[in-house]
Amino acid sequence: MKNKKGFTLVELVIVIAIVGILAALLVPMMMGYVKKARLRQCNANAKVAYNVVTGVQGQKLIDGDDYHIDDVEIDLRGAEPIPNDELGRMIYHSIAANAKNSGIMYIGTRGKDDSGDDLLYVQWIMKPGDTMVGQYPNASNDVNHVPTWKTYKDD
Repeated sequence: MKNKKGFTLVELVIVIAIVGILAALLVPMMMGYVKKARLRQCNANAKVAYNVVTGVQGQKLIDGDDYHIDDVEIDLRGAEPIPNDELGRMIYHSIAANAKNSGIMYIGTRGKDDSGDDLLYVQWIMKPGDTMVGQYPNASNDVNHVPTWKTYKDD
């Protein structure tokens, strides 16, 4: 009696074809998850920076100081020096000191409130030219409809 062991060539080709089809279906889905995770991270960083900015503003108001923030970009990547202004230091210690290569943030104004004070927003990118822009407030959850860098988007 002949004892056969192993797989035939046809069986191996069928298994390889099935694995190829599954990979073709799953890889695009996984890339969507990666993009969503990056957008969530950028939105979370923008929210932390926004909270720091409004905290500094609130403390200045309590202290009786008139503290106005102009549109400003702060680079918190790598070995960048700690910014000289108080707001920059607070943001650096809140974000960059805990995560090297943190990214770049932008503080902008989106109009005025009823009392005439600026309404602020913060955007966040990982590196220059990045198209995945996190924003707070009104963060986008759709990777296909993210705001443009330094342009407020109200969803």
